[in-house]
Parts: sequence; structure tokens; C-alpha cells
Amino acid sequence: MNLRRSAALADGGAEPARQVAVASASNRSVSTFIRGCARWLPLALSVLAIALITAHFDTPWSAIGLYAVYVLLTAVIPGTLLWRMLRIRPHSALEEIAAGSALGLAVQVLLTFALGRIGVSPRLAVLWCLIVVVASIVVPGLRQNWRSQAPRPVSPWMSWILAGTSVVAAWWVGNTGFRANAIAPVPGFPGQYFAPNPYVDLPFHQALSAAVLRSGDVFPYVTSVPLQYTMMVYEHIADVTRWTGVDLTLVLLRLNTLPLVALAVVLCGALAYRVSRSSAAGALGGALGYLAASAWLYRGVDAAFGGVQSPLTYLSPTQVFGEPIFLALLLLMVVLLRERRTSPWVYAAAAALAFVAGGAKATFLPLILCGLAAALVVGWIVRAKKTRAFVILLAISAVTFLASLELVDGTNSRGLKLSGGTDLLSRLAVAGALGPIVDRPVVRAAAILAVGAVWVLGVIAALAALVLRRRDVTVWLLAGVGVAGIGAAIFGSHPDLSQVYFLRSASPALFVLAAVGLAELVKRTRVRPVAWVALAASLAAGLATALVIRDRATMPTTFNGVTHTYVKLLWPYAAVVAVGLVAGAVIYVAARYGRGRIRFMIGAAALPLAALVAFGVVQGSAFSGMADYGLKPSPTPRVDETAAGIMTPPDGAEAARWLREHSATTDTVVTNMHCLPLTATRHGCDPRNFWLAGLAERNVLLEGWAYSTPSAKVAPGFTGSDLNPYWNQSFLKANDAAIYDPSSATVAWLRAHSAQWVFVDGTVGTASPRLKSYLHLAFQRGEFSVYRVP
Repeated sequence: MNLRRSAALADGGAEPARQVAVASASNRSVSTFIRGCARWLPLALSVLAIALITAHFDTPWSAIGLYAVYVLLTAVIPGTLLWRMLRIRPHSALEEIAAGSALGLAVQVLLTFALGRIGVSPRLAVLWCLIVVVASIVVPGLRQNWRSQAPRPVSPWMSWILAGTSVVAAWWVGNTGFRANAIAPVPGFPGQYFAPNPYVDLPFHQALSAAVLRSGDVFPYVTSVPLQYTMMVYEHIADVTRWTGVDLTLVLLRLNTLPLVALAVVLCGALAYRVSRSSAAGALGGALGYLAASAWLYRGVDAAFGGVQSPLTYLSPTQVFGEPIFLALLLLMVVLLRERRTSPWVYAAAAALAFVAGGAKATFLPLILCGLAAALVVGWIVRAKKTRAFVILLAISAVTFLASLELVDGTNSRGLKLSGGTDLLSRLAVAGALGPIVDRPVVRAAAILAVGAVWVLGVIAALAALVLRRRDVTVWLLAGVGVAGIGAAIFGSHPDLSQVYFLRSASPALFVLAAVGLAELVKRTRVRPVAWVALAASLAAGLATALVIRDRATMPTTFNGVTHTYVKLLWPYAAVVAVGLVAGAVIYVAARYGRGRIRFMIGAAALPLAALVAFGVVQGSAFSGMADYGLKPSPTPRVDETAAGIMTPPDGAEAARWLREHSATTDTVVTNMHCLPLTATRHGCDPRNFWLAGLAERNVLLEGWAYSTPSAKVAPGFTGSDLNPYWNQSFLKANDAAIYDPSSATVAWLRAHSAQWVFVDGTVGTASPRLKSYLHLAFQRGEFSVYRVP
């Protein structure tokens, strides 16, 4: 009886214990779930904020949703799985997703490009996504790739800083690029848009995207020239439209930019984290890598020699697309130069990234080659044990560079040339101040150093990384990339000053290296909380100092004696350096000779803390261009003209869309539009008229002809620039005669050149009244008429 009673009592006592254990396990599960949600909250909120910014600038939510689904299914998910298949030792899930998204984007674009070139439907490119996803579900050894194998998550504050930086960068681009390039619905065509006043080059990018969408192999606005250009971004834009049905205008002018900008920010942070193994450096890398630029300290001069986030960020889709691919390639090279054992497939991934980066922008692979060369030299000096990795990476970079030139970019007379610095100097505002002495070698050298100092001032903290980690070949890789970018920008020569894109491409590497240097200085202080507070304060002080100087400093526009001119040019930078040195000296004296608690806390760290503050002040000045220009309200442009003088009337957009809806993708159009309206050059024509090819999405026999430098086979002996007259004047006259002087012979000429349509802009010139006798008037709206060739 007593035994039974004892057993019953024991069972009664065990039941509450089991309930407590179940409740405890349930609480732990809820707590784990809440921590997991909190971990991804910065990413979720930044994605939502970027979507809201995009929608704020006249983008339909349906288009945003379709684009998000496309990117998720073709880049983020399969790319992250593919990255994890490489068995790279992960640092964080954030790094895996960012680098994997860039890798997935590169693979999708590479396959789309390759299939299109061999005559196979580009739609088949998505099969790689299905293969990777299905394999990760079916193969037991790959199922673990659905979860990150990182030993610990990235620190919450690093996630929040990267998320905030992404949103700030997105708003900067929206406030400068989206606002100044408004879009509007095409009358009579729901869901289709056009830009009434785009920047002069944006219709060019849209025309090339349309050419890729219909698998064209010639320039769509001058069909006599084979299509060779940095094509990868157009492959991506065309593929988005191919799968989602979203209008090309929306994809190019709204949807494509901000996600790539945010991805580049996160990759800057991941690269800094991978190099330094420091969350603080990762946070600084994201902030500095994409938001900092050259310290341009003159009133009224905005981003004159700016970095990635210059106003040209939005205006150069090739740069926007190539930058995250380039950063992912640098990240992969750091892995290969650091890890003891890596799979051969990692080199294959590097080759894919390198080819797409080279095909996206011709600046990236030369920078990579210079960076690898610098790292190889230092590695040989310090006896690094990764010679095999260096040799393979150099071979991959060289081969993919040559392959991208031959297969994608093309080789013609638009290549980079050496100028001794005269090309850049002659086009900067400083040229007027130098006056008649600009041709003197000493003066030219001083001016070149001054221009370089605009950047050296902003990245001076990178010197700390090189000094404190001089045996680390990865910091020399970044330094080689940065120095090559500065050198190419100053000493290179390219049409329209395009050599500055070398510096815009290299600037993230420069500022990531600066972030590593600042983090290293913090480590050396041994009073990290105090050091981080000092760094934050010094960055803010540098920004405030630069903004104050910008309100008072004006760039001289005319030469007024050597002393007066150079004092006026250089005093703003001398002032910033002086503030930094004074701040550092104050910290050093207070720490070294202070009394009581100050000396006890930071006395032993006096010198590194002083250097940190001095570098921080100088580094903070690099934010001045963005703070003063990019974040202040930007006026909405007028709807009748822009500074470039280009105009796309609503009637013209409607006529172009009508032509697209009523013609075959293989049809060819003849037009009388060749030059930009409202502009004149020394030749009387600026041949950058591309909007018909972009909106009609059809080949135009001859619209404009800029940016399509022909080969010797197309135009023997032609060596002119983009603003030169068309190289075949008899062809141009025959083209216009079909509109202004029609006859049976002109109709035969149209048929001989496979032209099915004639698009007439009455504001350019009045078509002959006899044109209706030879061609069929199919559509007319305002000054624009569309004729069908019988």
C-alpha cells in the first residue's frame, strides 16, 4: 500500500516537472525564433525602404514586385546555394547572400550572353537555377546549403550600419538621378513609360537593351556597325523584361539601379570584414566604400572628380552593374589568397565573375591585374606561400580580359591612351586658374599632384593599413587597385574624359582599405570604446570642417600670379589637414601628459589614438560632396528641355510605341532624326539622338551615330570622335532624300536596305507632300508621322 502511494506521489510530482520542461523548451524555441527574426530585421527593413524609394519616383508596385521575384529566383537563391557549394569557409550569412547574389547574377548574365551568341534561346539560361535548386533538395550532401554554416552571425550593429548605408545610398541616387530624369506614361499605352527629359546617354542605354532583347547584332541606331560594347548590363535588363514583361524604360530608369547599389554597399562591408576579420571594419567598409568620395572643397563645384556615388552613378548603368561583380571578384580573390585549401571550382567562379566584370565595364580587369601585380611583388618580398594562387589568378584575369575585349567590348580606336595628365587637367575647372603656365612641366606636375591629393586626402587612412599590415598581401591587392585607378584617371586619355571611370571603379577598394586602416588603429589603442567614440567624433568633425570650408572657398577661374593662384587653390586642403593634425596633437597631449583618469585610461595609447583622430578628421572630409550635394533637395527638371538639349515629346513616344506594336522585331526604320535638338557644336550636329531606337525597340537604319566608332572595315580611314560628321555622307543624303525628296528611286533604295517603315519628325524638317504618293501613312500624332514602305 505504501509502495503504491509512493509511486503515485512520484508520478504526480513528475508531471509538473514534465510540464515545466515542455514550457521551458517552448520558451527557448520562441526566443530562438525572435532572435532569428531580429537578425534579419535590418535586411528586411532596408529592402522595404528601397522599394518605397523606388515607388516614390513614379514606379508601379506591380513592376517592383515582378522585378523582386525575378532577382530572387535567378540570382539570390540559386547564387547563394552555388556560393555555399564552393565550400568557402563562411564568415557570415550576410556575406554568403551578398557574394552569392553577385555570383548568381554573373552566371545568369553569362549564360544569357553565351546562348544568344550561338543562336539558342536565351530563356534556357534559367535552367542553371533549376539545376542548382533541385540538386540542393535531392542530393543529401547539398541539403545543408539551405542553412548558413557560418560559426556565428554578423554583429547586429554591423548589420544595422550596412542596412542604413544602403538606404542612404539608395535615397542619394533617387534624389539625384531619379528626380532629375522623370518618367511619364506613354499616352494610349497603359503600363508603358518614357523619359521626357532624360540625360543624353540614357536613351542610348535603352536602345542597346532593346537590341539585346530582340537578339540584334548591330548598333540599333546605325545598323552598318557591328554591335560590340560593354554589353552585360543590357543582357541583364533585357532578361528582366523577357521574363517579367515589365517595360524596358522602367527596368533601366528605375528598377535596375537601387538593388545593385545596395548590393555593392553590402559587398564593401563583406570585403572589409573578410580582409580585417573585424565587424567594425566591415561596418566602416560599407559606409566609406560607397558613400565617401574625393574631398572637393570649393563652393559651387559638386562632385567634380567624384567617386562611385557621383552624379554619374545613375547615369552609367554599366558602372552600376559592374561594381558589385567587381567587388565579389575581389572578395573571392581575398579568399583564394588567404585560405589554405580551396576547391578548383572557386577558380571557375572567379573566371565567371572576371569575364562578366570585364564585359560590364572595361575598367575593372586592368585594375585587377594591377592589384594582383602589386600583391605579387609584396608577396615575393615577404615570402608569402600563395605563389600558385597568384599565378592562376593572374592567368584568369589576363585571359578573361582578352576574351571580353574580343567577344564583348570590341577592339577599336576608343582605347585608353597616355596623356601625361594634360587631358584631365585641360577639362577640370582648375585649368582656367593655371592659365598660360599650364604647359610648364613643373606646373603641370604640381597640378597633377594637387588633383591626386583630392583623392589621397580622402584615403589617407589607407596608409595605416599598409603600414600596420604590410605583410598581408590582400591589403596590397586593394592598394594596387586604388593606385591604378588614380593613375589611369590622371595620366590616361579617353574620349569624353571617360578615363575617370577607372577611378570610380577603384574607389570602393580605396575606401575599404581606409576602413581596414582605421580599424587597425583602433586595435592598437587598447582602449577600443574610447577609440571608437574618438573616431566617430573625428569623422563628424572632418565632415563639418569640410562643409564650413565649402561655404567660403571658391576655385579661381583665371590665372592671377603663381602665389595668389596656388594659395587660393590649396588653402582648403591645408585647412583640413591642419584641423586633423591639431585634433591629433590635442588628443596626444591630453593622453600623454594628462592627469588622473584620462592618463590612466588612454595614456598608453596616446600615439595610435592621436593618429586615429587625425586620420578620422581627414577621412571625414571625403563625405562633404555627398552631404552638400546628394542629400539636399534636387529640383524637378523642366519638361521642355534640359541642359543637354534633348527632348522626347509625348507625341513622339506614342508614335514610337505604336510602331513597336505594329511591326516585326526584324523590321528596320528610316528617320530624319539624327542630331540632338536645341544644341549645336562646331560641326553643327550632336549625333546623340537614340530615343527612337530605344522606344520603338527596332533597328533604325541611321538615327544618331555617336558611341559606335566603326572598324576599319566599316569606315576605312575614319578616326574622328563621336561629334564628327557621319563617315558616309552619300548614305546620309540618300537616307534623308527618301523623306524630303521622295521618288521611285528612293523607294527602291529603301527596299534595297530592307527598310519597312519611315518615321518622320516634323520639328526636324518638313516631309515632302509627295511622300504620301510613294508610302502609306499608317499613323500620325502631332508632328510625328509613321509611313509604311509598300
